[in-house]
Amino acid sequence: DVRNQSKMNYEACDTRLKSCELLYNDINDKTVEFKNIWNEIGTIKQQLKSCASDKKTCDQQELKIKKLEKSISKQQGSLDTIKKKFRSNKC
Repeated sequence: DVRNQSKMNYEACDTRLKSCELLYNDINDKTVEFKNIWNEIGTIKQQLKSCASDKKTCDQQELKIKKLEKSISKQQGSLDTIKKKFRSNKC
């Protein structure tokens, strides 16, 4: 009985460890995605400085900003999901 209990405890611990590793990798992926969004925001910021004289450029930047807002919202939602899983697995 003790041996079986030890084996079950080990398997539960191993499963939780693997789950935590996967969640950690997911968070690293999200970090890269947020860095890419941050870089894109910087690019748009630079382009907005020159758009005052060209309405077409301003309209293009506005579309990019709307896409970024949607992307940020989506990323935030998935990050919140990962955080909840992290907490529930006690990682």
